[in-house]
Amino acid sequence: MTAEPSTRRHFDPIGLLMVMGSAISFALTPTLNRLAYDAGSDVSSLVTVRFVVTVPALLVAILILGRSLKIGMRGWRNSAIVGVLMALTAYGYIAAVAYIPVSLSSLIFYTFPIIVGLAATFVNNEPLTPLRLTMLAAAFAGLVLALGVTFDTLDPRGLGFAFLGAVCAAGSVMWSGRTLGSHDTVVTTFHMMAVACVLAVLAQLWEGPLRLPQTGLGWIGFFGNAAFYCLGLVGFFAGIARVGAIPASMVSNVEPIVSILFAMTMLGEWLSWLQWTGVALVIAAVLAMAESDRRRAQQLSRA
Repeated sequence: MTAEPSTRRHFDPIGLLMVMGSAISFALTPTLNRLAYDAGSDVSSLVTVRFVVTVPALLVAILILGRSLKIGMRGWRNSAIVGVLMALTAYGYIAAVAYIPVSLSSLIFYTFPIIVGLAATFVNNEPLTPLRLTMLAAAFAGLVLALGVTFDTLDPRGLGFAFLGAVCAAGSVMWSGRTLGSHDTVVTTFHMMAVACVLAVLAQLWEGPLRLPQTGLGWIGFFGNAAFYCLGLVGFFAGIARVGAIPASMVSNVEPIVSILFAMTMLGEWLSWLQWTGVALVIAAVLAMAESDRRRAQQLSRA
């Protein structure tokens, strides 16, 4: 059973709030990662601990809620596919930073909502109206301004890794929204993360011992990264099941904006007026998309 097409969904503010909360949780992780980096950790160690912490946390949540881990062979297979995509997303996005500026890698990665929007038109039969296309373009333009992208250094390896992350992120959104809408979100996310965790641990064994932070603040960043990633995952996939792939990905555009604001607070990274223009453009696009979905749902309910 596949997820119901978004054209048949009612406007769901709870689902949108789930996705928004997920975006905020994910947005906190870059600054937390920076705290861990400054205390002596590295990318591979942060990715590994993120997955290793998330899997038992989800298992505890499942036990507390009294839910079964069984999702059937088809459900497990689809969860495993998303888990592989999530692992590739993490390594692609993080590896890109080693070759190109962070702002450029972020810009390329956050093309994934546009990839979802275009792909969903053909795969999930979700309408990509002129208004939606305009809002997707506006949000992307806002990201260009807000992230302060410079194109001075364009290493093909970095571009390739960043695009790998974007494509795999879009794939995980599409696949989960299409195949896992009828399953328990926490349970399917557990199976996704278990697969990603195995891949991360194998990669860490190849890389060598974990590099642990050397300060208290670094430990906060080290484990805070994993905790907020776990919360973000559950909220995001729960939101997809309720509102559909395109609205979920659209609302997720606030993630880099919140990340900028959090970095300003914690790291003293201030924005120019041009970047603030981008912030406003992205927020306006997200709100316009949400209002468009609400009106369309009302029209469908009257039909």
